[in-house]
Amino acid sequence: MAKMDENGYAKIGQDGDTFLPLVVERAGLVQGAIKGDLVSFAHYVEQNGDLCRDPDVVMLDTGGRLYPIRYRLDLLGVDNDALEYDDQGQITGRYRVKMQADICAFCAIWAKNLIEQRPELG
Repeated sequence: MAKMDENGYAKIGQDGDTFLPLVVERAGLVQGAIKGDLVSFAHYVEQNGDLCRDPDVVMLDTGGRLYPIRYRLDLLGVDNDALEYDDQGQITGRYRVKMQADICAFCAIWAKNLIEQRPELG
């Protein structure tokens, strides 16, 4: 599997392949009630000259353990975040249990599909 470069980026697969490449990017750092790195796993498609996430799942890496916390699908206008934020936009440490479970269920299916499409990911 491709490892992230010094900028926190990896692309698995190539444009023009049968399956969309998987783009993995370091997406930020969370401090406060919950701490960890944010890592984005996404497929991108182009529509009317714009790059669209199809999908993008952001996971919280708490030191070796990944927790899916956000799911985006630009083409349908879906942006689901399992974390709760206060009025200043800071993470409270609480999360939406059902939303996080739904994102996890999607990730289980997506991971299975990715491994079938790209055995090197297994």
